[in-house]
Amino acid sequence: MSMQLGVMPLVSDRGGLPEYQPQELRSVGADDTTGLATAFDALADPAVAARLGAAAARHYAQRFAVDHAADRLLDVIGCVY
Repeated sequence: MSMQLGVMPLVSDRGGLPEYQPQELRSVGADDTTGLATAFDALADPAVAARLGAAAARHYAQRFAVDHAADRLLDVIGCVY
């Protein structure tokens, strides 16, 4: 939801679905407090937050918008049926 709204998500490399994270901001290690602080520090800059938010919205639109989700679901149904 955050990417759809133009907000860059922060995810852990464990359980946070890092495969969905846009390339512009990599996932943070579960125990990497320095990496998390660095990510928050970067996102505290309004210009960086806007740039990364726009990248997140593009990432979402290119991979997860309703048309893409429907196409993938129909592919799965076609393989099962």
